[in-house]
Amino acid sequence: MHFFFFFLLTNPIIEIKNDHKFYVSTTSIIYKEQRQTLEITSQMFIDDMETQLRLNDKDIKMLPDSNVKFIDELIESSLRKYFQIEINEKKIDFDFVGREYKNDIIQCYIEVTIPNNSKKIILRNRMFFNLFKEQQNIIHFKNQEKRESFLLHNESDTVVFYL
Repeated sequence: MHFFFFFLLTNPIIEIKNDHKFYVSTTSIIYKEQRQTLEITSQMFIDDMETQLRLNDKDIKMLPDSNVKFIDELIESSLRKYFQIEINEKKIDFDFVGREYKNDIIQCYIEVTIPNNSKKIILRNRMFFNLFKEQQNIIHFKNQEKRESFLLHNESDTVVFYL
């Protein structure tokens, strides 16, 4: 016990970090054929999103939010910049439905309306690549017939899947 206190007194600078040591996001995409939509749920670490948003405003704080409406706007802007969908060789706009926190994860909800007779979807997910060179983004795609998973990273940020 004396040794422990001696150690603390002789080593007053002890760095404590609770940062996670891996950089990954997971996005689930479900094709709803009857509604002709993609339902997208993207899960990211809150601290990574907070770091991303602080590029625009250094005083941003999440969980609890410092400014809910402003944070929603910044999240939507980041998603539009780094998460892009192309169908029939056209960039498709999406609806940012909302977000919620689950422990240290933020879940963002997006909906995409699919144009008629579309078969091929190109997805580019560069979320957090500007922050972490080790960032990996996992994509899970599901339609009525199949499930597919993809791993995106800095050198390969785009995936093609078929409805």
